[in-house]
Amino acid sequence: EVALPHMTDLVEATHENILLVVLNGDKGLIVERLSGHLATFMPYSATGEIPLYFTSSGLVLLAHASPTLQEAVLASPMPMPPSHIPADPKYVRAQLAQARRDGALVIKAVPSSSTPAVASAAVAIKHKGDVVAALSVVMHGEGADPTSLLPALRVSASAISRELGQTPPTIVNL
Repeated sequence: EVALPHMTDLVEATHENILLVVLNGDKGLIVERLSGHLATFMPYSATGEIPLYFTSSGLVLLAHASPTLQEAVLASPMPMPPSHIPADPKYVRAQLAQARRDGALVIKAVPSSSTPAVASAAVAIKHKGDVVAALSVVMHGEGADPTSLLPALRVSASAISRELGQTPPTIVNL
C-alpha cells in the first residue's frame, strides 16, 4: 500500500512497467506490477517469481542478501536467460558488487528471436537500514536509457523507505 502511489507516479511519468519485488527464498517475488500504455511485453505478472541472477530487481535484492544466499545462488545452475545476459558466477558477482556500491543497477538485455530488447533499472528500498524490496522500471531496450530514470526511481524508493519507517500518527479523541 505504501509503494502504490509512488509506483503510479512512475507509470504516469514513464508509461513503462514498474515492479515492486521482494526476496522470496532464492527468487524474487513480484508483489506489484503496474504497466503504462507504452510498456514493453513482460513474461512476468504480479505474484510471479523472477530469478535473482539476471534481473535488475533480483540482482539488487541478492546484492543485499546474506552471503549464504548469495553463495547458494551462485553455486546453483543458472540457465541462460532468453535475453542472453551472461548467466555465470563471475558476471553475477560483478553485478552484485555494482548494486551494493551504487544501491542501484541498470541492465540492457540483448534481443533474441523470441524476446525483444529490454532495458531495466532497479533501486533498493530500505526499512530500518535493511533492503526489503527493489523498485524497478522495465522498458523497451531499443534506444532506451534506463539510467536516465534512476533519479526518479531513487526519489520514489527513498519516499517509500521513509514512509515504511514512519510510525502511524496517534489518533486522539476530542
